[in-house]
Amino acid sequence: MPVNFDKDLILVTCASGKQGTDLVPLLYKQWKRLRLQVHSDASAQRLRKQYPNAEIVQADLDDFSAVPRLLDGVTAAYLIGPAL
Repeated sequence: MPVNFDKDLILVTCASGKQGTDLVPLLYKQWKRLRLQVHSDASAQRLRKQYPNAEIVQADLDDFSAVPRLLDGVTAAYLIGPAL
């Protein structure tokens, strides 16, 4: 399946953590549609300023009811788990 940088929606979980901090800037340069999941309000506010064209979703990964909202319309997901 060919990649469409303009239409495909990529989800990155734990987007404000160590891995996300390095990954998201690389994706943001090329992908037009990014959904970034964060846990805290502070992370959501910071990423909204840093990546104004990305969709920021504040959700707890332990809450299974958040999963449909996170995955709706997603083409691919980069799943980063919370630190232990």
